[in-house]
Amino acid sequence: MDRSGPFAARAARWLRLRWPRYRGLAIVGLLSLVFSIVLSEILIARYLAFQTAAWDLGNYNQAFYTTVSGHGFFYYTADLPSGNGGHLFAAHFAPILLLLLPVYAVAAAPPTLLVLEAVSVAFTTVPLYLFARTELASERWALFLAAVCLASPVLMGIVWYDFHPEAFLPLTIVAAVVGYRLRSWKWFLVAWFLALMVIETAAPVLLAFGILAVWGDYFGQGRSLRESLRRIPWPLWAALLGSVVWLGLTVTVTPIVFGTAQSSGAYSAAYSVNFRILGADSILAVIPTALFHPAHAWAALNYDSVRKATFVLVLLGSLGFLPLFGRLRYLLPGLIWPALAIFSNAGGYYAFSDQYAAYTFPFLALAAVDGLARLRDWSRAREAPAPSSDPSGVASAPRRRWGLPGAVRGRKGVPVLGVVSLLVGLGVSLALVSPLGSHPIDSLAVPHGIPSVTAHDDLLHDLIGMIPPQASVLTSHMLFPEVSSRPNAYVLPVSSYFAGNRTFFGVLDQYVNESDYLLYDTLTDPYSASIFQKYVNLTGFGVLGEEDGAVLYERGWSGPPALWVPESLNLTGGSLAVAPAYAAGPSGMYPDVLRYLGGSAAGTELWSGPFFQLVPGTYEVTVAYRVDGTYSGSALEVGVESRPVNISVVPVDVTPSGHDYSITVVTSPQSVPVATANVSVSSGMGPQMLNLTVVWPAPGFLDLTGTVGTPLVSVTLYAASVLQVSPT
Repeated sequence: MDRSGPFAARAARWLRLRWPRYRGLAIVGLLSLVFSIVLSEILIARYLAFQTAAWDLGNYNQAFYTTVSGHGFFYYTADLPSGNGGHLFAAHFAPILLLLLPVYAVAAAPPTLLVLEAVSVAFTTVPLYLFARTELASERWALFLAAVCLASPVLMGIVWYDFHPEAFLPLTIVAAVVGYRLRSWKWFLVAWFLALMVIETAAPVLLAFGILAVWGDYFGQGRSLRESLRRIPWPLWAALLGSVVWLGLTVTVTPIVFGTAQSSGAYSAAYSVNFRILGADSILAVIPTALFHPAHAWAALNYDSVRKATFVLVLLGSLGFLPLFGRLRYLLPGLIWPALAIFSNAGGYYAFSDQYAAYTFPFLALAAVDGLARLRDWSRAREAPAPSSDPSGVASAPRRRWGLPGAVRGRKGVPVLGVVSLLVGLGVSLALVSPLGSHPIDSLAVPHGIPSVTAHDDLLHDLIGMIPPQASVLTSHMLFPEVSSRPNAYVLPVSSYFAGNRTFFGVLDQYVNESDYLLYDTLTDPYSASIFQKYVNLTGFGVLGEEDGAVLYERGWSGPPALWVPESLNLTGGSLAVAPAYAAGPSGMYPDVLRYLGGSAAGTELWSGPFFQLVPGTYEVTVAYRVDGTYSGSALEVGVESRPVNISVVPVDVTPSGHDYSITVVTSPQSVPVATANVSVSSGMGPQMLNLTVVWPAPGFLDLTGTVGTPLVSVTLYAASVLQVSPT
């Protein structure tokens, strides 16, 4: 085929002239696209594996759904006890969500929100690349820095825990700074006001950058105050004044619009519980309170001090500590959030698998680029030949950068030690705090690691599919996102703020009365399942479906379950708590077999557990065992016991406007016998089988015990199983 036509010629000419200019941008865009696809797949897998929660994926999805379906304007139910009327903007003023509505309307479901935030954090590297290319005058080093930031576990952690509007801060902040740096004022203003629209708490960090940039670029250098003010371009004035007005409106006007004192978002007194030790009555009062009450500040700093110190060190270390060499206009705004977090008693504020790093990471990434550029300038200055009268030129020879041989000085004058520190910092931070690791050092109570959808998850999806699309439902916070695409979905109020005289039990009864379906799962969320079993009034409800520990009730249902998959447990020695002095696992083909060698007093407990929560029903417990010895009496007692649930619901942080609840769910240290059996020395060869049929009470956790009756026998436990033979 002849490809020498006019179009081919024009295309070849365009590539020849334009490709060198846009090559780096295309590469970083492709990297960001691939990263966003991979990250979206991971986040959606977390959703399908029930690793997301009502706070906050379920909340935001319900608010989006009610808006696009005409059931209210960003209406959601999880915070109704707070008296905010169900307005999402009363909890957080985030107008940028309005711009996402058309995309969400195409596929109105939680995965759409997860994809949107994944794309946003991934493409943060595009304006960051432009910034690095400008500062370092090198396409290759700009690509390198963009790739390092893209791989940062801090960036991924921003979107790991559900959906939050803060996920759009890195992209908008970096884009605004690049617009300012390039003096592209249209770009700057659009990005700046988009960043303000992300959430009410964006204004202070933007103001900090703007003020520092104005001071550094337009003041000093012998100019008078009047001349300096006159030199500030109007777009920068508009950005600064707009931020001040926006902040004032958020704090003062939104409570009037939404009719509640909690409507100023994170600036409201409700957030003071996160600074209880310090004694600050709002987030704006944190720094003043710390300055004027040093004793309280010291107590707040010492609370969880190791994790706080780790948070700050890893935050800076993940970027090779290069932000410390950057200009204050980038560094100080990036340190505002860590300065607040170290005075907090809320663990999520200084965790890496939460959204709050979005306030600091974009500025620190910019500071890292600027720091590397400044190190380059300093090293060049050191290499500049000094004036000398030595005719040989020896005294004026350029000095090696930090004493390193020229072969390792770096490309384009970039200091090699800065690059090494960046790579080492990235590697260490990935090992310590990556949410893809199974045990990152930050202990935020959300699942980590590569998610996988289990057979139990598939069964739970089938059970949820039995709920009609528009039916009302009450469920636990881990299951809520799956049913949140409806206006009448309610979540067990375990993390709610209760305004006025509202109470936990009153709100719970209200939700039950307004729901046609009730759903809980002992495996995914045993904490909430215990509360369901103990406090939810099931009068008028019947079991519509029960699958592997998950139960769906329907109002008015009176027949047998329409769908039933029995709960089943297969236990080995590794599943049980073993008394180490009396039992050992032999090697070979039975590594999980428990072997008691004898010699202990009668009444010694050999094993217990696995403390797994069961739904009510009839179960058959099978134990494969063997007892060897020369004893004629009861050699072993096998018990099936229930450890009851103790639940404490205590009002805390009581103020004239409302209160929280401290809700704790613990298992009793004392077990209640359900069934026991005594066995004697085994006859014949191989394991013996013991079968017990029990009717299980609720709520309670299974405790399978084995107690030796004499020191004259040895005991082998091969395995045990628990199988539900009939539903509730």
